[in-house]
Amino acid sequence: MGQISPEKVRHRLSAADLHVRRLVLEHGLDRLVVITARMDLVDLTGRSGDVCGAAELYDLIGRACSDWYGPSHIRTLDAYEGMARWIEGE
Repeated sequence: MGQISPEKVRHRLSAADLHVRRLVLEHGLDRLVVITARMDLVDLTGRSGDVCGAAELYDLIGRACSDWYGPSHIRTLDAYEGMARWIEGE
């Protein structure tokens, strides 16, 4: 996974986090648009160097998606695949 330059990390993470917060307020936690934005934030977290944090956040998203949509739903599977990808990258 490629890392982004340190000077861009804080700005990009902050902007992505704000985007997720706005979507949650507008749509709630369980909407696919929110889950997609959360996954984008997690990938940015991992690319910024926090691979453990990315894996843990994907695990949380996977558990939530499993509760909301079931263990075989594409977003549940995507989250667990993302978690495995970051664990492999450690």
